[in-house]
Amino acid sequence: MRVEFYYIAILSVSLLLSEENLKQARVTEYFATQTIDYIEYVRENGDTKEYLFVLHTNAYFERAKARLELGDYGAALDDINKVVFRDPYKLESYYYRGQLLSILGEYSAAVKNFNVIVENKLFLPDIFAFRAEARFNLSLDETIILDIDHFLNLTELTHPYAGKLFYYKGTLLFNKEKYFEALENLHISIELSPEMWNAYMIRGNIYRIQGQLLKAFLDLDIAVNSNSCPREVYLYRGLACATSGEFDRAIKDLNQFLQLTPSYHKSKLEAFLQRAIAKFYKDNFNEAIVDLNEVILRDPDHWLAFRLLGLAYQEKNDLKKALVNFNSAFEHGDHDIELYLNRGLAHIKLSHYKLAESDFSIFLNKVNDKHNEYGKVLSKRGISLFFMDRIEEACIDWNYSLLLNYDDANKFIQMHCLN
Repeated sequence: MRVEFYYIAILSVSLLLSEENLKQARVTEYFATQTIDYIEYVRENGDTKEYLFVLHTNAYFERAKARLELGDYGAALDDINKVVFRDPYKLESYYYRGQLLSILGEYSAAVKNFNVIVENKLFLPDIFAFRAEARFNLSLDETIILDIDHFLNLTELTHPYAGKLFYYKGTLLFNKEKYFEALENLHISIELSPEMWNAYMIRGNIYRIQGQLLKAFLDLDIAVNSNSCPREVYLYRGLACATSGEFDRAIKDLNQFLQLTPSYHKSKLEAFLQRAIAKFYKDNFNEAIVDLNEVILRDPDHWLAFRLLGLAYQEKNDLKKALVNFNSAFEHGDHDIELYLNRGLAHIKLSHYKLAESDFSIFLNKVNDKHNEYGKVLSKRGISLFFMDRIEEACIDWNYSLLLNYDDANKFIQMHCLN
């Protein structure tokens, strides 16, 4: 009860302070406007004294700051632009113009204004936080960490920007695949600013990559339920669901990501691929094929998509299409042992015994007899050899297969190898 009262008290004080600031901003805006209008009137009537020009400029400056506080960003930017035009050496103007441009999404212009303040060593340490944020929204360049570290070295963790800056740093390190360091910064970000929903999203995705799925789901669920995270949160949770074998949930989240995402988004290919895999495991082969064709349309050299297409057609017993896609997978760089196994199985069903024997032999040469498919492949190669009139070699394969407890080989031994 005391804790609840404490939080309510803090919230009440914060609201009162916020309302007081807004009230003061409204007063400032009113008097600044009165001053601007009066000076314009007297200047129109011929009074061109220099001090009036300076007073006029200062009034625009104060009104710009008040409008920034009130959230009237377009009008504030108009005012601050007038100040810079009238007095390019009034350096404080660049600080506030940078903030306004950043709020309005003009990050490149914002950085240029913040650079002026940094060069003149003004508004420390906040200027490093503002510039880091603008640069972060422009690109995920690791050099932004220099600004973040400057800020953190000059201030206390109690600073209201600290949680956000740790989030930026964690995200930048995540993009460099420095997961341990990224997690350290994201932990601090969440501790300082529990409302930093994006930090949960990135931390959850790191846990997913590391295979810590329980932790991943805890963070990603928090991020999704916040309704404040970007659409990528559905991608990350969808991938986590796919990894854990929860294919219905994976499909649902990946559907959501794909619906929210423009066609050119760089992660759409991965989403289509993972949704195809989930649909494949749900035996929805036709829809899996549609998604895999979308992957190949986006990346014609995607060998895994070709292999999965081959598997989907193989499950549909469309063996000719399966082979076409298995061969395309090989041509585009898929030399995994599983490809030889699956292609061999398609060949033998189509009575391509020489090609089947070749693929099965490559598979058997690349694995040892501990492989769970070894006995089966020996038996299948034996069938290929039998139909190529190499009966003695076929019997050797069948006997070895039976020795490895592949019981199906016994019927071939009984039929062809006991005479």
